[in-house]
Parts: sequence; structure tokens; C-alpha cells
Amino acid sequence: MVYTKSYSSTCLRVIFHTFLFTHFYESGSILSSGALLGYTVQIKGPISDMTGNSKRLKLSDCLLGFDRFVLCALLGIPNCSFGQPAACVKELLALAPSGEYRGYQQRPNKQPDRCEGVYVPQKNAPPPVDLMSYTAVLDDFDITKDQDLKISWNWPAGGSNPRVRCYQLLRGTQMIYQMDASPDTQKLPYVWPLDLLRRANLSNTQLGLLAWAEYKTFRGTRGVYLPLEITRASGARSSAKKSPMIVLMPNRSLRNLSITVELLNSDLSLSKTLQNATPLKSLANTSNVPIRLDNKLLGLREAGFYSVTVAAEPVDSSNYPLPIFLYYAP
Repeated sequence: MVYTKSYSSTCLRVIFHTFLFTHFYESGSILSSGALLGYTVQIKGPISDMTGNSKRLKLSDCLLGFDRFVLCALLGIPNCSFGQPAACVKELLALAPSGEYRGYQQRPNKQPDRCEGVYVPQKNAPPPVDLMSYTAVLDDFDITKDQDLKISWNWPAGGSNPRVRCYQLLRGTQMIYQMDASPDTQKLPYVWPLDLLRRANLSNTQLGLLAWAEYKTFRGTRGVYLPLEITRASGARSSAKKSPMIVLMPNRSLRNLSITVELLNSDLSLSKTLQNATPLKSLANTSNVPIRLDNKLLGLREAGFYSVTVAAEPVDSSNYPLPIFLYYAP
């Protein structure tokens, strides 16, 4: 949107006043980025955009046209973000069908940190095999009857808030469904409305579900997958047993498949090797047929961090290793 000169000049006042507020506030005060982005400067008279609508200016309104990293540094705001919702994948927003409710977009009704819908897939060259899902519990829900699902997970101290993703396993369709969310670990369970999933007509066996977060040690930071627990929100008792399940999707026909499983220490160093290149040739399917690795194959017994390396050998190329770092809590 293009703003009038008075709007722009007032934005500069908002930014300047926020700078003074953050640097000359009570000594030792700690201000959250959310509070600062909502900080409002009182002005005389209404300031209007080009549509003539009156608007009360906040810092977040004014930062949209500037380099956010520069302004965050100047204002002393840690980890601030604005504009595009944090949960959304920018590329998918551009690929969503225009003007359709089911298109991939931000869903502000119940969860403002959720993007969900369908998009038009683009041709690319995917790797021989992809990780599509890692769950500890996946309830047998009914999209025709259940209105919401509850999402929770186990995650040790020291990890960041996770990203949660759900997408359809079947590729090659005209539209692809995907949900992205950035839930708050302090506000579990995360309630996921099923209206978009119902429109896509996808059941629990047709979905891949992933959650991942950053885990910091003295060795550095690494992305770790978390064991998602997906249960019905209706109050009905879950019929699903807690057991880890990994779903892989081969994008090419495979000649061979094997896994190596290692138990890791809390600093992600090796504790012991549980499996070393165990062959799973019987699971080497044709392309676009999901491969499900349950705990009989994985052998995860105790709570902790694990490294699972999937070695896939396509019929038309050399061996491809897929390293997966995950956390599990029985």
C-alpha cells in the first residue's frame, strides 16, 4: 500500500519515539519484542492511508517498508519479526490458487500462527528419498466427524519452539495440501481445526506429520525432529498406542535400503550403535509408495536423542544417505 507524506513522516516519528523509549526507559528493564512492535505513539488528529481510512500507528505498521534487520539492531529489539507470518512458507503463498479459501494462506481464526491450504506444485528434482513423517501417537480420527485435533510433543529443556508441518503423502496431484504452524511450547496442546483437511479429503493414513526445532550444545546447533502426538480433541479416549513411526517417501525406484541407528548423549555425541546398516530390502518400494518404519525396525527403547541414517540405493544412481536426528521419549 502507498501512504501519504503525512503517514510516512508520522512513521518516522513512531520509530524515533520507540528508539527513545527502548534506550532511555527505566534502567535494567527488559522489554519483549511483541510489546515493542505493538508500541503506539499518540498523535494529534487522524492519519489516513490512501483509502481514507483512519489508522492508529504502531511500530509494526511502520517497519514493513524498511530492512527489519537494520531497524531491529537500531531499536535494540531481539528476534523481532513482522510482515509475513512466521509459520508461512513464502514460496507456497505465491503458488496458492488465487481467490480460493482452500488456497495456502494464513488462518487467523483460531491459531494466528498457522498457514494451511493447497498450492500448485512445481516440477523439481527431489532427492531419492524424503523424510515425510515422525510421530509417537497418531489417532485414528475421522475428518467427517472430528472438528479439531490436539498436537503435543516431548522436548527436553534447551530446545527452541518447534515448527510443525503436515502434508499429504501422495505426490503428482494437481494440488498439494500443506499445513505449517509455529506453536508455543508453553501452551500445549496445540489445537488444529480440521476444516481445511476436510476440504482436501485426507485421512490420517494419507498424511505426513513432522515437528523440528533447534537444539543447542557446546558443539553447536542442530535441527532435531520431535515425536508428535496427534489425538482427537473431542474428548474420546485415544485408541492409538504410543510408539515411534517414521514414514519415508522414495522419489525413485530403490534397489536397496538399510538403516543405521545410534543412541546419542545429551550433547549429541555418540553413546552407542544400536544397528549398523541393517538391510531393509523388502521395504524398497517403487517410487511414490510410502515406507513405514515402526519401532520393531527402529528399536528405540529409552528416552533420548538418536541418529537414524537411511541409506537408499536407487536403481538408476549411487547410494544416497539420509541422516535424521530425532528425540524420543517412551
